Amino acid sequence: MGVTFILVISILIQFAAAFVALRLIWITGRRVAWVLIATALFFMAVRRCITLFQAEVLGVPYTTSMSAELVALVISVLMLVGVIWIAPLFLSLKRSEEALREARDELEMRVQERTASLTDINRRLEQEITEHRKAEEALSESEQDLNRAQAVAHTGSWRLDVRRNQLLWSDETYRIFGIPRQMPMTYEAFLSSVHPDDREYVDGKWQAAIRGEPYDIEHRIIVGDEIRWVRERAELEFDSPSLPKGGFGTVQDITDLKRIENELRVKDFAVASAISGIAIADLDGNVTYANPACLSLWDYDKEDEVLGKHATDLFADRSAAELALMSVLDEEAWQGDIKARTKDGSTFDVQVLANLVNDADGKPFCMMAYFVDITERKRLEQLKDEFIGLVSHELRTPLTVISGCLSTVLTEWDRLPSGEAQQLLRDAVLESESLSHLVENLLELSRFQAQQLALYAEPTDAKTLVKETLNRIKRQAPSHQFSTSVPDELPLIYADPLRIERILYNLLENAAKYSPPGSQIKITARAEPECLVIGVSDQGKGLSSSEQVRLFRPFQRLQSSRLDRARGAGLGLVVCKRLVEAHGGKIWVESKRGKGSTFFFTLPYRKGTDAGKISLKTAKRSSSKRP
Repeated sequence: MGVTFILVISILIQFAAAFVALRLIWITGRRVAWVLIATALFFMAVRRCITLFQAEVLGVPYTTSMSAELVALVISVLMLVGVIWIAPLFLSLKRSEEALREARDELEMRVQERTASLTDINRRLEQEITEHRKAEEALSESEQDLNRAQAVAHTGSWRLDVRRNQLLWSDETYRIFGIPRQMPMTYEAFLSSVHPDDREYVDGKWQAAIRGEPYDIEHRIIVGDEIRWVRERAELEFDSPSLPKGGFGTVQDITDLKRIENELRVKDFAVASAISGIAIADLDGNVTYANPACLSLWDYDKEDEVLGKHATDLFADRSAAELALMSVLDEEAWQGDIKARTKDGSTFDVQVLANLVNDADGKPFCMMAYFVDITERKRLEQLKDEFIGLVSHELRTPLTVISGCLSTVLTEWDRLPSGEAQQLLRDAVLESESLSHLVENLLELSRFQAQQLALYAEPTDAKTLVKETLNRIKRQAPSHQFSTSVPDELPLIYADPLRIERILYNLLENAAKYSPPGSQIKITARAEPECLVIGVSDQGKGLSSSEQVRLFRPFQRLQSSRLDRARGAGLGLVVCKRLVEAHGGKIWVESKRGKGSTFFFTLPYRKGTDAGKISLKTAKRSSSKRP
């Protein structure tokens, strides 16, 4: 009974311990140690159950003693107590493991999150680094482009820290100033590169800029042995209105621009001061520029009065002007003469040379025309035509008389009284002298025009020349009275005697033509300190101021003062002027209406001619020839 009880208790305790061990297996996750313990306890309990069954049911006697069963019971109790005692520890361990697992899982999650975050940060950093590298490359490329652009534009940049006196230059600025790139710059170093004559001006402008004034200047700099022009502009930064912080600016090399500007200024001056009129019009024919000579031709005071006018409005013959304008546009050039109209409506003749002006691409963008007033030239051409007709008449008239007289004498010699024959011969001689005189005047003008007028100068007695000339002219003008007022003792003049005689003859002949028959013609002479003054006076109608102005011009014949339509080609006074000036003298007239005229001319005592045009020869000409 005692053994059975102990055995039952032992079985219960072992099953309880096995159950606890199984519980620990479930709690601890089926660890191998607890599986073995639970298995051992279970088999021990089963064995005890079998022993109990054999003893109580089958009647098999127990093989163990009471003391052995008690020992086994004690061991079972100890095992149960041990299992029960260690179960909380394993339970705590389980909880710790779960907590550790949760912590580990949370740590792993946090590590994953942090890793993901770091990965994202790293990705962003890589992206930012890539973008930064691209930005650096773009900045470097932009800097290179800026340097290239500055080099192309010849424009550099600079920044000045006023407080630290530190001047930063771009590569192009260093190149413009011809200073090595590595050289540190200050305001004083910059100022030393400025041309000495401009330093005070540049420094004054910078000081004014510090006070708030604009900084935009042009000045010269010294680059080696070369002088360059630069333009500088800057904007200043201020900590306060009176405290400058620094400035940023640009510097442009304008040396070529200055050269072109000076060339354009010279060309503008040449156009503006040209004696020919110059005008520019757009392709529609509207005037956009007219130089002073052009304004003067059309009698305008200001350029604004002409600008915007259509070119055809400036001409009297609008149809001809329109045709000329169309020719310029179609054929790119036109040249011809047109009648122009001035501001007050009067007309004048103008020669036009017009061209179409193209740009660098060959496309026309304006028209330019040159104008020359040819009114005087046309008048002279008309005078020349009249002169040719007049000379032809003047040559034909004496030849007709000479031919008629000689023909009559030859054919009627036997029947003519001796007095009539002699008169006819005298008339022929006079007409031949008149013809010779006209031819001589023509020859003198042609020699002067060809710059082949030669003076055969020698010491000459003016009184003798006056006397000889009077003897010649008296045969041509027997109806006039001639008188002289010439001192006996006159200094000798150094002159060509035949040319002086021609001057006197022309003046006396002119006086006879323009004064009434029977009137007196007087020759005077007086000695001045440096020259001899000779005058020829007549008692004609006199000359007006306007006539006196035109008197010594070629081909001038004052018809309103002519008497009895006396012959003349209008050459005498012109020849006188040329010959007097060739001797270094001068000629003029003093006259009043109704009181006659006096022609004066001077002849210097010294040797001298009008420089550059007259050949002075000391050798005597052949006495048988007149030039």
